Amino acid sequence: MPTKRVQAGITRFDIQPRGTKGYMVRISRKGEMHNKFFSDKECGSKTKALKMARTFYNKLLKQLPPPSTSKGVMSTRNSTGHVGVHLAVNPSEYWEDVEYSSYVASWKSEKGERRKISFSVQKYGKRKALALAVIAREKGLKDREKVEQIFERSAGSTKKKAKKKSAKRKKSKSR
Repeated sequence: MPTKRVQAGITRFDIQPRGTKGYMVRISRKGEMHNKFFSDKECGSKTKALKMARTFYNKLLKQLPPPSTSKGVMSTRNSTGHVGVHLAVNPSEYWEDVEYSSYVASWKSEKGERRKISFSVQKYGKRKALALAVIAREKGLKDREKVEQIFERSAGSTKKKAKKKSAKRKKSKSR
């Protein structure tokens, strides 16, 4: 095996044809790559090379700013206004010139597994499909029935609030 990840930021290289054996330290911050190779031969042994690589890695971590992440950050490519939710438009398998649209919510589970669920615009309508996808993304739910129940509960409370407001308006007009 020519390369093997030892830990975050440190990779072992054992490339026999070239005689390359050692550890590569790599850290990227703000688009700039910081790297250094620790050869077994130059360091004296495989163990010493690993020790020096770890020391260098820890030194870099202390010097460099913390990594920036795009998790939960709205990008300029986002068209829905909600992180992790996008509109997918797919051609029909059966008819030419027919497309199906759906809002897709995607996220990673606690175990780091990719999860996603989609809601058809044709079935739910554009507003409801988007709202369902947003709920699924926020709650991390793949169970369509649970997502719909949450939506119905929130839509029901919104309707009650609207009725109360209209009742108040009627009372103030009649006075």
